[in-house]
Amino acid sequence: MPDPNTSRCLKLAALRHEHAHQLMGKAVRPIYYVDMDGYPLHEGSCVLVEIDEEKYVITASHVIDASTKHDSALYIGGADSLVEISGGDYLRSPRSGDNANDDPYDFAVWKGSAQAIAALGDLPYISSRQFSLAPSTAAGNVYSVFGYPTTKNRFRQRKQRRVKSQLWHYYSVTRDGAKAAEKMGVDGVHHIFIGYDKHSKWPNGRRIDSLKPQGASGGALIDLGDCSDLESARSDGEFVPKLAGIFIEHHNKVLISTRIGVILQSLQDAGYI
Repeated sequence: MPDPNTSRCLKLAALRHEHAHQLMGKAVRPIYYVDMDGYPLHEGSCVLVEIDEEKYVITASHVIDASTKHDSALYIGGADSLVEISGGDYLRSPRSGDNANDDPYDFAVWKGSAQAIAALGDLPYISSRQFSLAPSTAAGNVYSVFGYPTTKNRFRQRKQRRVKSQLWHYYSVTRDGAKAAEKMGVDGVHHIFIGYDKHSKWPNGRRIDSLKPQGASGGALIDLGDCSDLESARSDGEFVPKLAGIFIEHHNKVLISTRIGVILQSLQDAGYI
């Protein structure tokens, strides 16, 4: 017989996940490059944030590298049109070599011009007041990942040069990331690892094949809090989802994100904030 506490925990997680989707989903945007014929192709994801009344775009550093790989400018899917990532200031995570795979933190922050930010249109930005800056991860915490996997974002209207984006969202509990951290050459303190298996379940219990998250890199990791604490369900109207990190890669059975606190500290060290 299923554990009723587990069922209630999963139900609470599903409710919080949907709340996070409604509140923050539109702040996660797709990134494209263009092919030799000028048609947009999906590359990755990014998150719109606001820190000290300044607006930034955060993504994975390897997504930015796609500009060189494809010999193309990159474009963010705005509210009504594609907006080129051009000009402004960049901050990228340090690497131990020239290869993007040598960068275990894998983040890039773009402070676009006022004109570029305006061109993105009427979109929400996740405020720094909604950042989860806890230095460690509670065992009972559940997290959502929001991004644009390539497998769900291949649709395009070639004649109109238009694309149709589809946001993917998934939630899971934390999982031991020691093996992944060792492969990355880090201790894992600055990352969050959540479970991701070959098969997933819908909130209604339906079992499905998990998709390949390629293309979701640069998307958001949202902290849904400790869903094992069933007492919190009584005051769940006060629950506020928080941005905990930027999703950077899938390794074996875990999804890996760099903590938002690491990125915030890098911005402070570089004098941006």
